[in-house]
Amino acid sequence: RSNLLFSTNLKVSLLDNFDDLIYPPVNTYPAQVRSDIKKYLNNLGENISIGRAQFEYFKTIKTNNHLLLTAGIFEEMFSGYGFEYLKFNPKSRINWGFEASKVYKRGYKFDFDLLDYTNTTYFFNVFYKFRKGIAFDAKLSFGEYLAGDKGMTIELSRSFRNGISMGIFATKTDVSADQFGEGSFDKGIFFNIPFNLPFVSNERKISNFTWRPLTKDPASKLIKRNNLYSLVNKYSVIAVD
Repeated sequence: RSNLLFSTNLKVSLLDNFDDLIYPPVNTYPAQVRSDIKKYLNNLGENISIGRAQFEYFKTIKTNNHLLLTAGIFEEMFSGYGFEYLKFNPKSRINWGFEASKVYKRGYKFDFDLLDYTNTTYFFNVFYKFRKGIAFDAKLSFGEYLAGDKGMTIELSRSFRNGISMGIFATKTDVSADQFGEGSFDKGIFFNIPFNLPFVSNERKISNFTWRPLTKDPASKLIKRNNLYSLVNKYSVIAVD
């Protein structure tokens, strides 16, 4: 159905040197949610791995009020269920929303097993469109991250007519610079590049790439397939002057 989607991806490694990843992380404060990525990569290639298998249900409650319900395997490291609400007025520069997810740490073999770590992550999001001078979008998120730390993430991005967007982000939580370790706080860059899949559909797909200099546990968010603001903003036909 147009508002009920099931999406999945399967992974297999044909050639890699992940077995060389043998050194454990130095710092796993406040909880180990991302720094054990080596244990996942060590098992990639043993069998066909499930990267994602989730249901998404979209609903416009009333004009400018949107809801997204999600359940299943969110990503390589987490399963769970959650929702996102967005108040979006295409004529307004500022919009806002709220999201929350109950997450369960996946087993290291990319199957349906779960580890004993669970948490509820939530964020209040504010979006603003700057249209004076160089046009760009800003997003502020306040809430609790996967490891249980609380803080704020700021994203600045710019979109182009060909559909490509790029931006930067930085996060500061209640984890001190000393506790965070090298890098002091989380930061990085991201690119979203549209492309067409021949013989599949006329719909353009989006390839998402995020780079951060270090993989740390604090300031970690779910790696989502979709978020409401990007989807609604993409199909909005009313531009903000």
